[in-house]
Amino acid sequence: MPDTVVMTGKSLTLTLGATEYHQQTTLARVTSEPVTEEVAPLGVDPVTVYTGTRRTLSLTALQDWPETGSLCKMLEDAANTGEVLAFELELTNAAGASATASGTCQGVAVPFGGEAGVLTSEVVLPVLTYAIAYAAGA
Repeated sequence: MPDTVVMTGKSLTLTLGATEYHQQTTLARVTSEPVTEEVAPLGVDPVTVYTGTRRTLSLTALQDWPETGSLCKMLEDAANTGEVLAFELELTNAAGASATASGTCQGVAVPFGGEAGVLTSEVVLPVLTYAIAYAAGA
């Protein structure tokens, strides 16, 4: 039986469009939840039916508004224009094996400001398309 290698998330790379944002992000996670609907056929008690999966891309990032290549500005611009963003989130373990979640998401407005000190923003982007790919390590 092969050794189990745990993904620690210590090597996590987030790419939106063609730009890597691993230095600005302190959390990047795709979350999935089932979507259900209550159906009530004639003469029968209602039943709950699974209709699919809703996914979101959650980010916690440093506010980098005035910087060139700002993640906050890019997400805000996408929210204002309706631009759909390509994303890629890669986790790599110590042996070099990786899992990469990729797809498209909708841009959202980013909170501005907060408590004094290191300013971060938390955003949740609706995922429109999604896939996972795996690669073996060395």
